[in-house]
Amino acid sequence: MLDIERVKRWVSYCKENHSDCDLKLPAGGVPGLRVIDVVDSCLREGVQRPSYVALSYVWGAVTNFRLITANKPRLMQHGALEDVWEMLPITIRDAISLTRKLGRRYLWVDSLCLLQNDEADIQQGVDVMDKIYEHSWLTVVGAGGHDANAGLFGIHPGDRREDEIAREVRPGIFIGVYSGVRTYLKASVYETRA
Repeated sequence: MLDIERVKRWVSYCKENHSDCDLKLPAGGVPGLRVIDVVDSCLREGVQRPSYVALSYVWGAVTNFRLITANKPRLMQHGALEDVWEMLPITIRDAISLTRKLGRRYLWVDSLCLLQNDEADIQQGVDVMDKIYEHSWLTVVGAGGHDANAGLFGIHPGDRREDEIAREVRPGIFIGVYSGVRTYLKASVYETRA
């Protein structure tokens, strides 16, 4: 299971000790930024300089519930995401849960924060995609699967096999195997994305 307090300490350390990591949103924010409010379970627009988590993941070939002009008014209402929860891909549901556990209110996910049937909205999002990820409080990368239903490992009890990375060689003494993130990513579908 993911150690949430450790993640919070990492982000805090980074923000306090790496000036490049403490990138404040510009005064006007990111143009057109729409976010998921994980507390009120709906979408929000015009939130001034939100502190948010961003999700980067593999869409794959699964059916993915998306923001479109027809469902936008409903998704902007309090509790709307609860109504479509089962239609959301597992990776997005896990990112919402993780954002809540981290004590953050807002999450940015492309499929729910960019109008998928509005070319102008998508283009505006693509034009500031670097800023969206650059100014997030934390970017979560779902690199562990082939599609949006792979989920985020470590969010649910038992979905990370600790025995794969550490073995007890004597009572109370463990040895760990270190595999760099780059090695892991090179073997992932995530690495093949555009």
